[in-house]
Amino acid sequence: MVRWIVALCCCIATWAGEPLRIAYFDSFPPYSFREHGEMRGVLIELLDEALGRRMGVPLRHEGYAWLRAQALVREGHADALFTMVTAERLSYAEASTESPLSLTMTLFTYRGHPRWDEMEKVRTPDQLASFRVASYYGNGWAKTRLANIVLDWRPTDREVLRLIAMKRYDLTVISPEIAYRLLSDMNLSGEVVQVGEPLERVIFHLLISRRSPYLPELTRFDEAVRAMRRDGTLARILEKWGVGG
Repeated sequence: MVRWIVALCCCIATWAGEPLRIAYFDSFPPYSFREHGEMRGVLIELLDEALGRRMGVPLRHEGYAWLRAQALVREGHADALFTMVTAERLSYAEASTESPLSLTMTLFTYRGHPRWDEMEKVRTPDQLASFRVASYYGNGWAKTRLANIVLDWRPTDREVLRLIAMKRYDLTVISPEIAYRLLSDMNLSGEVVQVGEPLERVIFHLLISRRSPYLPELTRFDEAVRAMRRDGTLARILEKWGVGG
């Protein structure tokens, strides 16, 4: 009975033209970023294809500081996030089964760091305990996987990389695609560089709030992602943005 009521609410919301509001981190290029007042990036293009074109769901892409984006979904003021699954996020949202993409988490430090040889040997997050490490507010991977080390928090990866270039921190753990994009924008290419082997891969899922009338659409989203994978659309979008699946 409850499922039937939720499904009916979803249909009513769709018929009424109420868009599914997706909250993104607005400083996360090339995945999600603001350009000329609009949200762009691979996350937006993937969801436009799966939810918008294939499923016919009206969408509204909204960018915020990442902590605020998550709070809006948690409090029921937005419908969805497109990010990694954590226990905290599952307390207020449900996740898709299918994952359209993943990120590789890699160490970045300033050029010529005196402990470069030690960094090259790092294979697990716990081995970072003796370094000064920074990340951005709301980073679910850092909050869970770096929970056992002292970690400084900054508003964005852009700020973190800038401070590493100034030698205020030893390193950060970040996707190379994000790091290279931001460093190029800040004219810091070559000043902050990748070191060592990738640590882990982070899998991204669509998370829809349990308060959202669009919650039943997760099943159709999984079907759309599988179809995109079969017909090559998913690979073409990822290749266009230069990111991995």
